[in-house]
Amino acid sequence: MQAIDHLILNSLQILSQQSPSAVRSLRVQIQEVSDEIEMWVEDNGPGLPAEVCERLFEPMTMTCPSGMGLGLAIAHALASAAGVPLSLGYTGATGTRFVLHFRSL
Repeated sequence: MQAIDHLILNSLQILSQQSPSAVRSLRVQIQEVSDEIEMWVEDNGPGLPAEVCERLFEPMTMTCPSGMGLGLAIAHALASAAGVPLSLGYTGATGTRFVLHFRSL
């Protein structure tokens, strides 16, 4: 739950820096894919630069100017400790998606 909280807070922080007239979207989706459950946390922010993607889950990697660079590192560590892999599903000009991979019951 704390990993999910960090992902959602990270997206909200990015979206809060958009223009006031911009349409902001944060979506959480859960779906079954083959033998696992995927949970997506996706926003329509500006996406991540390539140099950030290379070290995305390392501490002190900033994705926004007002952050401390710990949110995604903490989310990744918490998810890994729970046996739930966390990955970057997509990033681009139309937003970013993080994916948690749960074993199916």
